Amino acid sequence: MNDEFTHFTVEDGLQANEFNSHVALKAKDGRIIFGGVNGLTVVDPDVLAYKIQSPILQITAVKTDSLLNPYPYNEQGAMLMLKAGIHSFELELTAINFSNPPLCKIKYRLTGYDNDWRIIANPARVWYVKLPPGNYTLEAMA
Repeated sequence: MNDEFTHFTVEDGLQANEFNSHVALKAKDGRIIFGGVNGLTVVDPDVLAYKIQSPILQITAVKTDSLLNPYPYNEQGAMLMLKAGIHSFELELTAINFSNPPLCKIKYRLTGYDNDWRIIANPARVWYVKLPPGNYTLEAMA
């Protein structure tokens, strides 16, 4: 027996996220039919091939003290060096996911500054104010 499960929502095609108690039927052909508050949901386990695709994380803007895009942020491993006197640093991030965008979250931390990961909604705005001098690495995932 497999101990894994997949959580489906209305974004995946369910009639609603709420079902009626004791209203389920396994048909002779193997399909499972669930009664819900907005109708029926029919699941055919033989053709159910739900594969979760990892979202693509994209930096859409970089700002320092209101200067937009001060470095080539689309290059992997690109570095941003903040000059003395810069007071703020801001990134805009978007997790591109077409299968279920409302459930996509972004997780990030600035190593050398943040102790823990932070989880925020998509799209995201990440900002830091008055960073002490030093070397930092932004780690982010969707």
